[in-house]
Amino acid sequence: MNTVDQLFALKQIVALGSNYYDDATGQHMHRIPSFMAASTLDELEKAGRMVNTFEQFDHDKAVAELKTLSAEWTLQEAASAFAASLWSAPWIWRSALTGKALGYAMPIHAYELFSEPTASENICGICGFHQGSTEDKTLAWYFGMTQGVPIDGHVPEHVILLREMRQLRLSSGVPIPTKYDLWTLSAIFDVLRKLPPRTRYSRAAQILKKARLLPSNNDYAYQSLLEALAIVGILATPEYPGMLTKFTNYRDRDTRPNIRVEVQAPLAWWDSSCGIQQDVFDAVFGHLHLSVVDATGKRPTPEPALAETLTGAFERRRTSKHVFTKTSLEAGSGPAQAGDVYAIRVQEGTWVTVYCHEGSTAKNKSGIARVRCEYLAGVFRNIPSANDLILRYQGSRKGRWQMWTSALDRTPWVRRIARNVPAPAEDQPKPDKVPDGSARELRHLAHWCFNFDD
Repeated sequence: MNTVDQLFALKQIVALGSNYYDDATGQHMHRIPSFMAASTLDELEKAGRMVNTFEQFDHDKAVAELKTLSAEWTLQEAASAFAASLWSAPWIWRSALTGKALGYAMPIHAYELFSEPTASENICGICGFHQGSTEDKTLAWYFGMTQGVPIDGHVPEHVILLREMRQLRLSSGVPIPTKYDLWTLSAIFDVLRKLPPRTRYSRAAQILKKARLLPSNNDYAYQSLLEALAIVGILATPEYPGMLTKFTNYRDRDTRPNIRVEVQAPLAWWDSSCGIQQDVFDAVFGHLHLSVVDATGKRPTPEPALAETLTGAFERRRTSKHVFTKTSLEAGSGPAQAGDVYAIRVQEGTWVTVYCHEGSTAKNKSGIARVRCEYLAGVFRNIPSANDLILRYQGSRKGRWQMWTSALDRTPWVRRIARNVPAPAEDQPKPDKVPDGSARELRHLAHWCFNFDD
C-alpha cells in the first residue's frame, strides 16, 4: 500500500466513520466504516497508519523534544523543504519551517495556566500546550499530509510531524525545490503583494485559490499556507510579530480583533496593507534567489504534472459510492424550501431528520442562500421515509436549537425525504440566536441534541 492509498483509506475513515467517546480508554475514537475491506485495514496496521493510535504528551518533555527536533534543521533547509512542498513534495514538509521557527523561538518554560482551568481551556499560556494532551499520531500525520501545518503552532502535532520528517530525511533526504516549486513560491508572493488594499486573510486565501497555485482545490490548503507564513513572521504586523522576529506567547497569539476571526495572531491582525515583512522574507527565502524567477510572465508547464504529485494524485481519488446518495425522486429536486424534511446520516446505522422553516432572502457572507433548519425527534438505523417521521422538534438541553443552513440539496449523506410537511406545533419559544452553517455540519452538531448509543 503506497502513501496515496494510505491517505485515501484514512480519508474514508475520517469522512465516513464517526467519533465516539470510549469510557475504557478515555479517548475520542474513530469508528471504522463497515464497507472497508479487511485487507485495507491490515495494510494500514502493517504500515503503522491505523487510526486510534494515541500518545500521551507531557508538557516539559514535548517542549524539550520540539527544540531538539527543530535544531536538526537549518533555517535554509527548512525553507527549501517548504518551497518544495508547494508542488513537487508532500505537504508534510511545510511543517519543517513552522517547526523550526517555533523551536528556535520558544524558551524552555514551566507549564503556566492560561486561565482558570475549564474543560476547554486547561492550556499553557506560554506555548498553548493542552494539559494531559493525547494525540492520535496517525491523524496528525494524515492532516499534515493533506491540509498543511498544525493550527496555532500546536506543539505535540509539530513534534509528531518533525519525527516523521526525521525518518524521511534518513531514508530519502530533504526534498530539493524544483524550478516549478520556485516559480510557485514566487507567484504566491506576487499575488500577495498585488492584493487590493486592506484585504483580509480569508479573501487573500480565496484569491490565491482562484490563481490555482497549489495542487489542491481544498480551501483550507490556502488558509493553512497563510497561517504558516504568519507563524514565521512574513505576514505579520509590528504589534504582532512572527516567531523569527520575536517569540510571542500563546496568550498574545490568541488575541483576536473580534470573535468572528478564526485564526490567531499574527494573521488575525494582518491585512494586505501591512504588506510583506521583507527582512523576514529575505532571511527565510533569500538563499533561493527568487528574484530570477519570472512570476509575472506566462505560467510554465507544471513539473511534475499535477496527477504525478502526491497531493494531486490523492485529491483525484474519489471517495467510494458509499459516500454519495441522490435525492429521492418522490421528494422532488432543487434547493431546500419551507416544509422540506431532510434525513442526515450521522454515522453508520444512525440517521436523524431536520425540518426546514422559512428560507432567507439574505444570503450568507459567501453569497449562498440558506434555510432555517431544526432537528426532528427520532433516531433511525436506516434512512427514514416520509411515513417514519416524528413531527416533534428535538432540541438541546438548553431548549430549541436551529441553524441557518446552506447546501442541503447537494451535500453527501443528506437526502430530502419529504416536502410540504406542516410545521410541528411547539410550546417552547424559538431560540434567541440562530447560527449560520453548512449542511455538512448537521452531522456533527446532532450530538448536541441527541444521545446516540456507542
